[in-house]
Amino acid sequence: MSTRQTILLVEDISKLLEYRLEDEGYNVLCAYDVESGLSIIDEKRDLISLVCLDIILPKSKDNQEIDDQGGFKIAKHIPKSIPFIFISVYERSSEILEGERLGVRAFFTKPYDTLDVVNKIKEILRNE
Repeated sequence: MSTRQTILLVEDISKLLEYRLEDEGYNVLCAYDVESGLSIIDEKRDLISLVCLDIILPKSKDNQEIDDQGGFKIAKHIPKSIPFIFISVYERSSEILEGERLGVRAFFTKPYDTLDVVNKIKEILRNE
Protein backbone atom coordinates (compact mmCIF):
# COMPACT_ATOMS: atom_id res chain seq x y z
CA MET A 1 0.00 0.00 0.00
CA SER A 2 1.64 3.24 -1.11
CA THR A 3 -0.15 5.69 1.15
CA ARG A 4 -1.13 4.58 4.60
CA GLN A 5 -4.87 4.66 4.84
CA THR A 6 -6.56 5.46 8.14
CA ILE A 7 -9.18 3.26 9.74
CA LEU A 8 -11.36 4.53 12.57
CA LEU A 9 -12.09 1.63 14.92
CA VAL A 10 -14.99 2.37 17.27
CA GLU A 11 -15.09 -0.66 19.51
CA ASP A 12 -14.80 -0.92 23.25
CA ILE A 13 -12.83 -4.17 23.53
CA SER A 14 -11.02 -5.12 20.32
CA LYS A 15 -7.29 -4.50 20.72
CA LEU A 16 -6.59 -7.56 18.57
CA LEU A 17 -8.26 -6.01 15.52
CA GLU A 18 -6.38 -2.76 16.12
CA TYR A 19 -3.04 -4.62 16.15
CA ARG A 20 -3.94 -6.65 13.05
CA LEU A 21 -4.83 -3.48 11.12
CA GLU A 22 -1.57 -1.81 12.18
CA ASP A 23 0.38 -4.92 11.14
CA GLU A 24 -1.27 -4.65 7.72
CA GLY A 25 0.03 -1.09 7.33
CA TYR A 26 -3.02 0.97 8.26
CA ASN A 27 -3.06 3.97 10.57
CA VAL A 28 -5.65 3.21 13.22
CA LEU A 29 -7.63 5.77 15.19
CA CYS A 30 -9.48 4.26 18.14
CA ALA A 31 -12.59 5.32 19.98
CA TYR A 32 -14.14 3.27 22.74
CA ASP A 33 -17.49 5.04 23.12
CA VAL A 34 -20.13 6.93 21.15
CA GLU A 35 -19.00 10.40 22.21
CA SER A 36 -15.35 9.80 21.22
CA GLY A 37 -16.35 8.19 17.91
CA LEU A 38 -18.46 11.19 16.92
CA SER A 39 -15.71 13.58 17.99
CA ILE A 40 -13.02 11.82 15.92
CA ILE A 41 -15.27 11.81 12.85
CA ASP A 42 -15.83 15.56 13.24
CA GLU A 43 -12.13 16.32 13.77
CA LYS A 44 -10.50 13.88 11.32
CA ARG A 45 -13.06 13.14 8.63
CA ASP A 46 -10.62 14.13 5.88
CA LEU A 47 -8.13 11.49 7.04
CA ILE A 48 -10.52 8.56 7.55
CA SER A 49 -10.68 5.94 4.78
CA LEU A 50 -13.11 3.55 6.51
CA VAL A 51 -14.93 3.20 9.83
CA CYS A 52 -15.27 -0.13 11.62
CA LEU A 53 -17.77 0.11 14.44
CA ASP A 54 -19.59 -1.88 17.04
CA ILE A 55 -23.31 -1.33 17.50
CA ILE A 56 -23.42 -1.55 21.30
CA LEU A 57 -21.06 0.95 22.93
CA PRO A 58 -20.65 2.96 26.12
CA LYS A 59 -22.17 6.44 25.72
CA SER A 60 -18.99 8.21 26.84
CA LYS A 61 -15.74 7.49 28.63
CA ASP A 62 -17.12 9.21 31.74
CA ASN A 63 -20.51 7.48 31.65
CA GLN A 64 -20.72 3.74 32.17
CA GLU A 65 -24.19 3.66 30.61
CA ILE A 66 -24.43 1.50 27.49
CA ASP A 67 -26.03 2.74 24.28
CA ASP A 68 -27.37 -0.30 22.44
CA GLN A 69 -27.90 1.85 19.33
CA GLY A 70 -24.62 3.79 19.56
CA GLY A 71 -23.17 2.36 16.37
CA PHE A 72 -26.23 3.44 14.42
CA LYS A 73 -25.90 6.98 15.81
CA ILE A 74 -22.29 7.07 14.65
CA ALA A 75 -23.15 5.53 11.24
CA LYS A 76 -25.68 8.33 10.63
CA HIS A 77 -22.90 10.83 11.36
CA ILE A 78 -20.36 9.34 8.94
CA PRO A 79 -20.09 11.24 5.64
CA LYS A 80 -21.51 9.18 2.75
CA SER A 81 -18.07 9.23 1.11
CA ILE A 82 -16.58 7.11 3.93
CA PRO A 83 -17.49 3.41 3.89
CA PHE A 84 -18.22 1.64 7.16
CA ILE A 85 -18.66 -1.88 8.50
CA PHE A 86 -20.41 -3.14 11.62
CA ILE A 87 -19.19 -5.67 14.13
CA SER A 88 -21.62 -6.82 16.79
CA VAL A 89 -22.25 -9.52 19.31
CA TYR A 90 -25.76 -9.84 17.88
CA GLU A 91 -26.91 -10.71 14.40
CA ARG A 92 -30.48 -9.51 14.55
CA SER A 93 -32.28 -9.10 11.26
CA SER A 94 -33.52 -5.67 12.36
CA GLU A 95 -29.91 -4.51 12.91
CA ILE A 96 -28.81 -5.91 9.56
CA LEU A 97 -31.71 -4.16 7.81
CA GLU A 98 -31.00 -0.85 9.57
CA GLY A 99 -27.32 -1.19 8.65
CA GLU A 100 -28.20 -1.80 5.02
CA ARG A 101 -30.49 1.23 5.05
CA LEU A 102 -27.55 3.31 6.30
CA GLY A 103 -25.15 1.91 3.69
CA VAL A 104 -23.09 -0.59 5.70
CA ARG A 105 -20.61 -2.49 3.51
CA ALA A 106 -20.22 -5.58 5.72
CA PHE A 107 -21.51 -7.02 8.98
CA PHE A 108 -19.39 -9.26 11.25
CA THR A 109 -20.72 -11.11 14.27
CA LYS A 110 -18.54 -11.58 17.35
CA PRO A 111 -16.52 -13.63 17.77
CA TYR A 112 -15.00 -12.91 14.37
CA ASP A 113 -11.69 -13.70 12.73
CA THR A 114 -9.66 -10.49 12.52
CA LEU A 115 -8.15 -11.67 9.25
CA ASP A 116 -11.64 -11.89 7.70
CA VAL A 117 -12.35 -8.31 8.79
CA VAL A 118 -9.02 -7.02 7.44
CA ASN A 119 -9.53 -8.81 4.13
CA LYS A 120 -13.01 -7.26 3.79
CA ILE A 121 -11.59 -3.82 4.59
CA LYS A 122 -8.92 -4.28 1.89
CA GLU A 123 -11.59 -5.33 -0.61
CA ILE A 124 -13.82 -2.34 0.19
CA LEU A 125 -10.94 0.15 -0.05
CA ARG A 126 -9.71 -1.36 -3.33
CA ASN A 127 -13.14 -0.74 -4.82
CA GLU A 128 -13.46 2.87 -3.63
